[in-house]
Amino acid sequence: MFVTFDDEYSLTSIQLSVYGDITHDPKLIEFYSDENATRFLTNISYPTEPNGSYWYTMPATFLNNLERPFVAKYILIDVAERWSIYQVWLSELTFFGIPY
Repeated sequence: MFVTFDDEYSLTSIQLSVYGDITHDPKLIEFYSDENATRFLTNISYPTEPNGSYWYTMPATFLNNLERPFVAKYILIDVAERWSIYQVWLSELTFFGIPY
């Protein structure tokens, strides 16, 4: 998923909510600061939930390994699915930061 902002922002962290039911859960979510996926920021391992359908909101996660804000006009999000034949149900995506 390629997310483009109207202006440049100093981003610090990201939070997301996913609706899961085992088959539609993501396995790993990676964040990059460029459209070619060469500048890696961070990744989030999604926990497995064996008990039916549920909503899960991950805690706000820093967007780079140094835990410092960075300036971006867009961000690339790569979602690795747990099962390759089902799509992930990403319901909410929140970025934290300030205009640059």
